[in-house]
Amino acid sequence: MLRQKNAFFGMILFAVGLSGCSGQDPAVAPGECPNVQPPPVASSAPPTTTPPGQSVDLAACSGAATQEQIDKELEIVSFLSTDFHEMVVCGGLANRFAYELIHFFASIGCGEPTNPVGLIFSGLGTFLAGGVMQINVKLAKDSNLGKAGDPVPFDLFSIGSYGAGISVKAEITADTSWSTEGEFAAHVDGTYEISVDAPNPDALGLWGIAATGKVSKTQAELAQAIAENVVFSLDIEQESSQGVKYRIVSPDFSPADLYNGTGIDLPLTFLEAIIPETNQKTTLDHWGIRFVPDQIGILDGSIGVKVDGGSVPFYAVYSYAQSRTPSVAVSCNPPSP
Repeated sequence: MLRQKNAFFGMILFAVGLSGCSGQDPAVAPGECPNVQPPPVASSAPPTTTPPGQSVDLAACSGAATQEQIDKELEIVSFLSTDFHEMVVCGGLANRFAYELIHFFASIGCGEPTNPVGLIFSGLGTFLAGGVMQINVKLAKDSNLGKAGDPVPFDLFSIGSYGAGISVKAEITADTSWSTEGEFAAHVDGTYEISVDAPNPDALGLWGIAATGKVSKTQAELAQAIAENVVFSLDIEQESSQGVKYRIVSPDFSPADLYNGTGIDLPLTFLEAIIPETNQKTTLDHWGIRFVPDQIGILDGSIGVKVDGGSVPFYAVYSYAQSRTPSVAVSCNPPSP
C-alpha cells in the first residue's frame, strides 16, 4: 500500500501543549497543526439505497400461502438486515476509538486533547456506547499495572492519568492520502518532546515513555508501543423493537488491527428473531463476519438463518462483499456448505 504526502499538509508544523493540576487547557495558535480528519462513523440508520441484490425463490415451499401472507412473512428478512447494520456502526466507533488513542499525544501537542467520540469511560478499562456496545481495554502484557488480560486501571484518554504538568512539543506532518484509494483517514507522522513534572511511570510505560526528564518519541514509536501493550475487545448486544436480538463478543485485538486497516472478526454468541404476529422464529445456519475499516467501515462475510413457524419456512443468506449493505438470497433450500 503506497503512502503519498499532500503538498499543503506535508510541511513541518510546530505545537506545544501544556496541562497540569490547574486544569488549564493546552493552547496553541490556530493553524499550527494539520487539519487531519479522523474516520467518520456510519449513521445508526442503514443506507436507504437499494441493497446490492436480493433474490427470492419460494415456489417450492409456499404451498397454499397467498402472496399477501408471503410478503408479510418476508418482512423478517428486512428486520434482520436493518439490525445487522448495527455492526457497521459499532465497528466504526471502535475504529475511531483506536485512531484517536494512537494520535493521543498529537492531540495534546496540538492543544486539542481528544476523547473518544460516542463513548463514555465507565471505569476499569470499560468504555460504553449507549446500551449497545462496550469496548474493554486490557493489558496485553504483565506489568506493574496488572497481569495480561486485566483491565487497564485508568482512563487512557485522561491526561491526568499520566501525571501532572505534561508538556508536549510536536513536529507534525499530516499524510492526507494514507492509502492510494483514499480508504482510510489521514495518519499523523511526527516527533514529540515529552516531559512530565510529576509522572506516573506505570501509565507512561504503556507508551514506551520513560518517566525521567525530557523524552523524544516519534509517532511511529508511540503507536507501536501502545499497540503492543494494550488490547481491545468488543461486546455488542443489539435488541430491537422488531423482535431481533443478537450478541457479539470479539476476541482480543490490537488497536493496530483497526488503525492499519487489517480489520477484526465479529463472532456471534447469540441470535434470535421472534415475530409473534406471524409466529416466526429464526435458527442460525452459519455466521462468519469481519469488520474492515475503510473511510466509514464495511463488513465482509455472510450470515445464514432458517426461518420457521410461519406458513412458509425458508432460509435467508446475507452476503457482505466488503460492503455496508448485504445482498440477500431467500430460498426454500439450505445454503450450500
